[in-house]
Amino acid sequence: VTLFQPVRGVSLAKLLADAKDEFSSKPATAAKGTRELNRDGRFFGLALVVPGHPETVTENLQPGTYWLGDVANTIGAGKPAQLVRLTVLPFGRSGFLRADVLVRATSADRFIAPRFWPHRGSYLFANVADTIHFMQILPVRDGTTDAQIQAFFNSGSQSAPPFAKAGPFGGNDVVSPGHLIKVDYNLPRGTYVLLCFVADD
Repeated sequence: VTLFQPVRGVSLAKLLADAKDEFSSKPATAAKGTRELNRDGRFFGLALVVPGHPETVTENLQPGTYWLGDVANTIGAGKPAQLVRLTVLPFGRSGFLRADVLVRATSADRFIAPRFWPHRGSYLFANVADTIHFMQILPVRDGTTDAQIQAFFNSGSQSAPPFAKAGPFGGNDVVSPGHLIKVDYNLPRGTYVLLCFVADD
């Protein structure tokens, strides 16, 4: 689920058209989509969840109108977006966010994060990059290395990754630069990889 809003002067229809570009299979069009999304919208994450492994997302929002939807499984699959409107009123008070783990998404397209996490807890996702990022927490076989994962993606293979492991996953959806969210998660003990598939702008 994605929480987002168009910037002032940009229509919701324009932002959804940008998202369609982002999901293009043509790298140049997908890169254009990333640039458009960075320019035309603000993204506030929310959860990547599977049944039986809920997540809770906490964040501080400014008053205004926001939209929620499963954009990847609608627009990303060539279907019309199904959105819910959310209005944030100016009566709340911002809270300080604390968590067990800090993850920073960087402009070098790398996550800076501890190697060991509690299997159940919370993380702060801070986008310190100059572009949008999300984070999928995907289970892999024990002993899998970053080098093996990078080699697989560099190969251009469309087959299932040899390091993939069946099991639940988690993470958070797209977050704009400069924004911070807290995610409470509960996943089985094991080895995981942190992935983001936003097209390089």
